Formats: sequence, structure tokens, C-alpha cells
Amino acid sequence: MPVLDRVKDFFIKNILIPKVFRIDIPGYVAGRFYTIEGQSVFVRNVFVPETFFIELERLVIEEMGAKGVIRLYSIGKRFGYRFSQTNRFPLDNPARAIVLVASFFETLYADAIKSKVDIPNKTLVLDTKGLVITRENGGGYILPIGGCAGIWGYLVGDYSVECSSRKIGDGEYELISAAPSVLEKEHLDIVRCIEKPQPLNVTSYNLYNQPPVEIPETAPTIDKLMTESGVISYKGGRLRLSVSNVRFIPIEISLLSEVSLLPAKFVSKAAYDSFYGIGKDTTKQKDPYLFIAELLTAFGFGIVDVIVKKDSRIFNMSGYPYLTEAYKNTDFSFMTSVLRGFLDGNTLETHSAVGISSKISGNRFILTIEIK
Repeated sequence: MPVLDRVKDFFIKNILIPKVFRIDIPGYVAGRFYTIEGQSVFVRNVFVPETFFIELERLVIEEMGAKGVIRLYSIGKRFGYRFSQTNRFPLDNPARAIVLVASFFETLYADAIKSKVDIPNKTLVLDTKGLVITRENGGGYILPIGGCAGIWGYLVGDYSVECSSRKIGDGEYELISAAPSVLEKEHLDIVRCIEKPQPLNVTSYNLYNQPPVEIPETAPTIDKLMTESGVISYKGGRLRLSVSNVRFIPIEISLLSEVSLLPAKFVSKAAYDSFYGIGKDTTKQKDPYLFIAELLTAFGFGIVDVIVKKDSRIFNMSGYPYLTEAYKNTDFSFMTSVLRGFLDGNTLETHSAVGISSKISGNRFILTIEIK
């Protein structure tokens, strides 16, 4: 069976048919977990390069030290807990629930994940191979270490559990989530977070993040770029851009908002550097503006159109991920840095953002960025 056919077959059987994870809607990556349990919960995701999180953690820890680790881990733990709440992970059987959760994350976050639980002691052990971010340097305080603590805390009904990691082989790490006293006995480093997340405004979340009824049929999606053109490839839990070998991972959109609360200098540099590398590794494009617009559309950032002006390009992102009214007042440094980084890397010229605006039209949040 040809490679593209095998990839298509895998995603149809494991992702598209159960509609647990939709990658066939232009501008939107939608999730709906555990439909076999009768749940119908809408969750919106975007795909972000693994290198963004690796670089972000490096920058934060280099400047902030231990306080930076706590800040990163706390973002991850709050996200993991809220993510579990949003998806209404089943609470009646934590051992069974974690098998379901680990199986899903194994699809796109790791080469392999094996779970062991000790319910009386509220202890979870994940043996992982090729786990995103952690596989590179033992980090991953936002994802997946902090996230694991939040998810496990939700499932066992005890937010005091924390998570730590240790290397057990080449690219293999063990994540242990348990009470701090248990982690201390294992001589593991412990980061603590007691602050629970604010719940999402579900009404607003669903209203402004649902895909519109009418979407251009020719607009790109992940499955099109994977099964038709081969721009995206998948193998063993790793979704990559074929043109640059960079791994992309899905995150629920509230994490992007949480990360944006870190100092903008860290978020901007991490976004710029990661996409500069992608742009540089990508074959020089005849129209790099259209290329990055199509990638961002496929990766869930709304329908991204490019409007040509005399000496600039306007990126109109209709259906950009939306969370709160206050969101409109941010500087969107993540996205402006993504655009500048890719374009600088691919053209080896310098670009800058000369205009940023946003508005709500109907049930769509529209972000407009002018790049010169």
C-alpha cells in the first residue's frame, strides 16, 4: 500500500470516523472526546510546532530560573485540569479514563505511552517514548508534565497531586503524578501549583469557535495536505511538515491564551525563532505569503486570506480562535511573530507588522495583520 494511502487509512479509522478529532474542516481543528460514552463536547484546537515550546521554556528558565519553572508548570497544570473539565473526562473510573486519555495522546504526542495506576495512593506512572518536548531535554513543564498533573488531579479529585519526570532510556521518560510525599520518597524534583484555573465561558467559547456553515471547499486542511499533497507527514505519533521535519502538536486553544500571559518578549522570540527555522528549511516559495496562510488555515487558525497591497500583505484571519472579550485588546505578538518568522526565514529578508486590528462579525472573531 502506498505511503499516502496508509496515512489516509490510519487517520480515517482512528480520527475521522469516530470524529474524536476533526482535521478535515478548513480553519478549524475540532475535538470531541469519548463519543462512545454519549458525550458531545466541542473543543477547538490549533497545531503548534514543538520547537515553539522547547524555545519558550529555554528562554523563560534562562532568565527566570526556578521561578520560571514554577510559572511554566503552573500554566500546564491549570491547563490540564481545565482541559479535563472542558472534555468532561469520566470520573467514575480513573484507571479506565487514563487509558483512554493516554491512548489518544499517544496518537499525536508520543511514539508510545504505557500507563500504570495505583488508585488507593492516587499515583499514576506513564512510561513514554518519544514524548513531545520532554524527549529533547527532559523539559516539558507546560506540556506534558504540568498537563499530566492537571489531568490526573482532575480524575482522582485531588488537585494537590503533582507530576515529575525522570529519564529511563534514550528518548524515554517516566512521568510520575502523585502526592508530593510520594514524589519525595522517589527522590524526584517537585514543583507545586495550588491555584486552580478559571473555568471557560462555555457559551462564548462555543459561539465564536464553531466552524461557519459555509467554508470554501478548496481551502486547505490537515488531511488534504497530508493525503493529497504530502506537505504534512505522519509516522509513529509524530505529525510533521515534510518540508522541514518539524513536529507539530495539537493544543486546545485556551493554552495559547495562557501562554500569552507570559512576558511578550519570551512568547514573541520563541514564536519567531521556531517559525524562522521552518521558513528557512522550507524550499524558497514563489509566494511565501500564500504558503504560510495555507498552513495556518490547515492548522486551525481560521480561514486565512492574503490581500495584496503595493508594498505589503494583509493577512485576514476569519475565525481566529476566540476566548474572551479582553482577548481583543492583546497585541497578538504570537501570531505576528509567527508570520514574520516564517517570511524572514523563507525569503531571507526582514519583515515587520505595520498594522493589527480585530473585530467580531457574526459568530467569527476576525484578526487582521498587515506585514511589510
